[in-house]
Amino acid sequence: MPRRPEQFEELREKSRKKIISAALELFANKGYGSTSIESIARKAGVSKGLIYNYYRDKKSILMAIYDEAMQYGERMMAEHRDDPDPYHRRKVMLEHVFDMTSRQEKYIKLLLILSMQHGALKDSKEFARKMFKRNESFIEELSGDLKTNDPIEGLLLDALIDGIMVNYMRYGDVYPMEALKERIIKEYCTPPDVKNAGVARKTNTTKHKIKQR
Repeated sequence: MPRRPEQFEELREKSRKKIISAALELFANKGYGSTSIESIARKAGVSKGLIYNYYRDKKSILMAIYDEAMQYGERMMAEHRDDPDPYHRRKVMLEHVFDMTSRQEKYIKLLLILSMQHGALKDSKEFARKMFKRNESFIEELSGDLKTNDPIEGLLLDALIDGIMVNYMRYGDVYPMEALKERIIKEYCTPPDVKNAGVARKTNTTKHKIKQR
């Protein structure tokens, strides 16, 4: 019985995922430059010819890996883009990032390792420029229409999240991810007027205690 078009598409998608998964692991563990199309085919359990049906070359596979990661972020942003409260939107997006880091630990770890290797590409500067440009959209979504005049805040938050991810991959479950998530959400997802009101209350309470003495 001949396969239906959707069955062919399902098989294609399974093969594509096997190729991407094998390539990600090899690129991260052996290095981009030391990984060949042949080794990816062996790891994925597919033929070299099949890989060329999907990807033009090794660089195309690398770009597909980054595209997958970016698409996840873009889907996440699309889900919450209509949230009228920019601080709540940022909070939900940060919770997604922390949740994915803990649920997809191996994937994130390999992706972080791979992200340090783009210098192996001949056009590494152009590649880095493109990746930064794509990441800027995520940073802009994190900032949204928040009432801040600090254009660097989004970049600082992005760098902070990257650093936390790296440390989590380094130390594992002993690293206080929940505590850090709560602190970041408190610091970056609280409107200035609410935060200032809290500081004012704390200051007044302290002054009151001093007077009582």
